[in-house]
Amino acid sequence: SLHLDMHIGVAFNPNLTDISSQVKRLKRKIEAGAEFVMTQPMFDANKVLSMCDAVRDLNIPIYLGILPLVSKRNAEYLHNEVPGITIPDTVRARMDIEDKMKAREEGISIALEIMRATKNAVDGFYLISPLHRYEISAAILKEL
Repeated sequence: SLHLDMHIGVAFNPNLTDISSQVKRLKRKIEAGAEFVMTQPMFDANKVLSMCDAVRDLNIPIYLGILPLVSKRNAEYLHNEVPGITIPDTVRARMDIEDKMKAREEGISIALEIMRATKNAVDGFYLISPLHRYEISAAILKEL
């Protein structure tokens, strides 16, 4: 027989204005057996820290979703069209760069800034390669 070491992870969306309803949902998921949490991608370090305060008493590992932005169009699409993702105006303004390589570098910088600002608040990160561009995730890993 095949022996598997399985763990139950759950999604968590702390990007909503009222996080309390999401925390209640998360409590139910933990009661049902969740062992760790993976957040939606977040683009505001202060919001990450507030989220960590809101779930601290739940005593469950939190892994923060990091999705590097690649362009202003990408940032606007995620913010306006993808449910559960909120990108602050300041971050979207930073992505207002015409040069594709410079925009890519700015997206990497933003991701690294969020990771550095929140590394002591979360249990880890998971990288989401934007648009199947795995080299961007590799570039972030090289900077850590």
